[in-house]
Amino acid sequence: MNEEQEALKKLENSLTVLIVKFPFLGRLALHLQLRARPDVKTAATDGIHYFYAPQFFARLKQTEVNFVTIHEVMHVVFKHIERCRDRDLDFVTYNFASDYVINAAIRELDPTQEIFKMPKQGLYKKKYEGLYTEEVYALLQNSDSGQELIDRYKKQKEAQERGVGEGTHPIKGHDVWRELYDRLSPSDIEQYEREWQRRIDSEIRHFPERFAGSSAGSMFRRFVLERAVPKKNWRRLLHEFLAFESNDFGFNPPNPNMMHLSQFGYDVIMPDWSEQEPVLRNIVFAVDTSGSVDGAQFQLVHNEIIACLQMFGGRVDGKLIYCDAHIPDDGVYDIVNVKNALPVGGGGTSFIPVFEWIAANWQNQCAGLVYLTDGYGEFPDFAPPYPVLWVLLRKKHECEVEVPFGSRTELIMD
Repeated sequence: MNEEQEALKKLENSLTVLIVKFPFLGRLALHLQLRARPDVKTAATDGIHYFYAPQFFARLKQTEVNFVTIHEVMHVVFKHIERCRDRDLDFVTYNFASDYVINAAIRELDPTQEIFKMPKQGLYKKKYEGLYTEEVYALLQNSDSGQELIDRYKKQKEAQERGVGEGTHPIKGHDVWRELYDRLSPSDIEQYEREWQRRIDSEIRHFPERFAGSSAGSMFRRFVLERAVPKKNWRRLLHEFLAFESNDFGFNPPNPNMMHLSQFGYDVIMPDWSEQEPVLRNIVFAVDTSGSVDGAQFQLVHNEIIACLQMFGGRVDGKLIYCDAHIPDDGVYDIVNVKNALPVGGGGTSFIPVFEWIAANWQNQCAGLVYLTDGYGEFPDFAPPYPVLWVLLRKKHECEVEVPFGSRTELIMD
């Protein structure tokens, strides 16, 4: 058996492993066309092909090939290609960040490495566990280790171009990401991204039967977290809304003269000049679970809250409250348990119970209330003694909703 035959056999075996163990990813992996490619020294994907170097895979153990395969599929599922293109990001640094996140997620999925064993070239740091790609990207941009990775990558790339080595960059070949968008027309790109979204949505609809078991459930939760890229810059939005003071943990009211900018998509209140990273204490997130908030809107709200907490890396403390016309007994969670929160509701809409709960339980503790809602409901007659930020869900064609007090910003549904 030659190298190419051996590599192809291992790759086909890895697809079988995914289909049997983790059908969600395995079924999506089948949409990638296996193709040997001499200029890819390890492995790569452009969302259409799964490119591989036969000599590289021939040397790997089967568990390592399994790791590479799930790694490449997760780049597509987590929309790394699309996310990098849509933002003004340094391409190389973003690739490193996405690798760190994916490899940590695979470790979470298989901590004993019985199924997926990371090849020695792989990037992994425990401190990046639980973070999403944009957050790791920001950390790498501002670190010496990030610059060292970039310098090493450039040297290896130069060596490969001179034909003096294969290089050891981890499971790389991400330059092919850009090739796809260079050769496709805007309409073709839109169709490509829409088709992948359709495939992923189709698999999600079969949850939980395709995610049975604790490890698979963990993969699904990680999938939700990684794709929960916020539409809002919550780090800036909350800092500005609460006007953090660097000398203590007090908060000032937001500047009312700048509230009007939110209707144009700007989350600008006051800039945060503090160099320290504060713990935002005693924040209440309230979520409207009434019947007027449809499933797509609620998923957007859920993603925004998860992404907000991910962005702050555990430095937000407070409560999450679900409320329709009332707060059910199991509708209040500590922020640290938000991943396990189960939304309850579906009835009428009143915002009053949340304010009453705070008055009865947290009146002297609440530093600020962030209420995510479509804005259709009964408001309190008077403003509370703490700042309130209404995050209003609105579809593009819908009219704006007014609020009687507090500041407001919008989440526009696509």
